[in-house]
Parts: sequence; structure tokens; C-alpha cells
Amino acid sequence: MSTPCARSLSMVLAVVALAALAAPARAQVNAEALRPDPRRAGWSRTIDGSLALATGNVALLDVGGAARVQYQTVRPGPVPFIRQRGLIAASARYAERADAAFIDQAFVHARWTAMWWPRLGTDVFAQHQANQFLRLRGRAIAGEALARVTTVFAFGATLSVLHDRAPPTGVAPTDVRLTSTVRATL
Repeated sequence: MSTPCARSLSMVLAVVALAALAAPARAQVNAEALRPDPRRAGWSRTIDGSLALATGNVALLDVGGAARVQYQTVRPGPVPFIRQRGLIAASARYAERADAAFIDQAFVHARWTAMWWPRLGTDVFAQHQANQFLRLRGRAIAGEALARVTTVFAFGATLSVLHDRAPPTGVAPTDVRLTSTVRATL
């Protein structure tokens, strides 16, 4: 039988172990910002667009768009939590001035979250992004995460594979990495 003190100590040791395994990530995208209120069940969607056109002394074209679709189920209770969540988010933007492009980027992210037990679950995700002006011709990331979620903290470890079509000099095009995360909701 474990005491609250022993459970707290094991949690602290687990966080320290995950932090020790952490390594800098190349162009890590925070997908948490793409998710709406985690306590609301059902469908959620957004669509966004922009267009700027200027003529005269300076010819400018700037067009962009974004969309997000999500479906989630929530287990009700004093502290509701997500049972299943599917999310797809995409965005793109192109801009040119005087017939020369200065923004050319695209991003797609898909994720499925399943909480198999009240506070323990998995994430499966895939992502592709391109940004010509960051010399990012194409980057694909796919991975699997295991997460422990409490009402205030979330701890996770993610095994992912990253592939760059045109990596920087001296960097391997394919990278397998283990990243750890700790998130606090205050």
C-alpha cells in the first residue's frame, strides 16, 4: 500500500526522468493551441480567411486561410475529461509584392487522442508543413504519445519520426526522437 507521500515522490521522480530525456526539438509546433474547450463534447469547427490586395505605387497580394475540425466525447463528472478526440487543422498563406513572393507557407496537423483510463491515454498524430522562406520545403512528423493527465498537470512522452525533404547542412534528413512534456493549467 502506497502512502500519499510515496505517490508524490514517485510522481516527482517521473517528471525528473522525463525532463532528463528531453532534447531540443526542431520546429516543434504546439498543437494544444489548436484545440478548443476540452470540457465540451461534440463537433467544433472554425474557418478563417484573409485577402489583401493593393495596387498603385506598390503591388501587393496577400491571401491566406485556415480551418479546423474536431470531434470529441467527454466523460461527465466532477472533473470531466476527454474520452476520444479527433482533430484536423490546416492553414496556408501566400503573399507577393512586385511579383516576388515573400510568404509561401502551409501547415496540416491531424491528431487522435484516446483516454483509455480516466487519466491515462494516448495520442497518435501526423503533421506536414512547408515554409519556403524558412528553407523548409517539406517536413513531415508522425508519432505516438503516452500521457498522464491530472486536473492541473499533464505529463507525456512522445516517440516521433521527423523527416525533412531539404534539411540544413550537417543535419540528417530523418530523425527519430523522444520528447517529454509537462504542462500546467492554472
